[in-house]
Amino acid sequence: MYDNLREFYKSNITRDYEFRIEALKKLRDEIIKYRDKINEALYKDLGKSDFESEISEVSFSLIEINYLIKNLKKLMKNKNVSTSIINFRSKSYIKYEPHGLVLIISPWNYPFNLSIVPLAGAIAAGNVAVIKTSSSSKYTSLIIEEIILNIFSEDFVKVEKGDIGVNERVMNEKYDFIFFTGGKVTGKKVYEKAALDLTPIVLELGGKSPCIVDDNIDLKVAANRIVWGKFLNCGQTCVAVDYILCKRSIYQELYKELLRALEEFYGKDIMNSKDYGKIVNVKEYNRLINILIKEKQELICSREDLKIAPHIFLASFDSPSMKEEIFGPILPIILYDDIDDVIEELNKKDVSLALYVFSKNKNFVNKVMKNISFGGGCVNDTIVHLSNPNLPFGGNGESGFGKYHGKYSFYTFSRSKSILDKNYFPEIMLRYPPKKDKVSIIRKLMK
Repeated sequence: MYDNLREFYKSNITRDYEFRIEALKKLRDEIIKYRDKINEALYKDLGKSDFESEISEVSFSLIEINYLIKNLKKLMKNKNVSTSIINFRSKSYIKYEPHGLVLIISPWNYPFNLSIVPLAGAIAAGNVAVIKTSSSSKYTSLIIEEIILNIFSEDFVKVEKGDIGVNERVMNEKYDFIFFTGGKVTGKKVYEKAALDLTPIVLELGGKSPCIVDDNIDLKVAANRIVWGKFLNCGQTCVAVDYILCKRSIYQELYKELLRALEEFYGKDIMNSKDYGKIVNVKEYNRLINILIKEKQELICSREDLKIAPHIFLASFDSPSMKEEIFGPILPIILYDDIDDVIEELNKKDVSLALYVFSKNKNFVNKVMKNISFGGGCVNDTIVHLSNPNLPFGGNGESGFGKYHGKYSFYTFSRSKSILDKNYFPEIMLRYPPKKDKVSIIRKLMK
């Protein structure tokens, strides 16, 4: 089905620096030209405000593209490494080459960002690409396709839209690399398909990302940052705060500050706030409402508008909201007295994609960081670790594997070849037979 892309890749055009840099610049310039239409599409799909779309989708993508444009020449250079004494008079280096035909499967929650940022990495590394967008973000998918068709041949980048039938058709093809962002259930199916062809794959999944709050904090600032990170995109963020672990002694104060921040950010009538998004579709809306019903919460919602107000409540590790990733505007708070109990409990659970800790106590922070595994996170903030292109982003264990952003996107979408280039002189006979009396010499050299 994608023979044209494979033929284009075999022409070696995409391996040239000039082709890659020109493609990245075209992508950047077209996004800038289309940014108002992108924001409009994101509003239709997810109710995102222009401001939210800019910071989390459009500008985020441009930052990544600009990083690759600025650093591409350096990234493409062979990386020299040291050579052992055994290989005297030789040089060693790592050469990076593209995988070939890359499949990028993007989700609906950040449909522009999570299509374009991986695509930029694939282009920078010299690949050709197929992007499979989500059928739940149909307006953004149309804009992505329009942008790509304006600047690239379908022999180079192909956008596939549609539902399960398109998914099956796309997944029936063989690829040289697969990059998947989405839920765990679908991710496992994609992983199984990749395994059949031994196709290398990156899985960017999710999980229940905790936010640990100590009693030694700036309550107002902490509440601002937690509310922003949780209710951005109406909570439909893979690295959103899934639940809070709050020191019992400050619960009442923190709860008041969370409510204060909500009102300051979204107003008293949050359901009609232009800065507050909506749930992507009826299926997700019903799933979230079901969680709230099980939690016996008073529902503040509108099925017609697919809106659910923020719901913040006390919970326990056994509560219905703690059974699965929430992925919506529901924020359980679990109280604790001793951080050692928290660490013990979290280490029983799947490794989360993110973890956040709020504390002015460095020993407290270091204890958390040392003893809990997670993909990435922040101290005294939420989500913003994604915005630094110098930090690799990705999961760990059940939250996925593989890293990208900045230079890590280039390396992820590249194959590394290890090369040792040896001089003809001198010809050291020690390695050749006969072996007699050579063992002691080898042992000394290999120390």
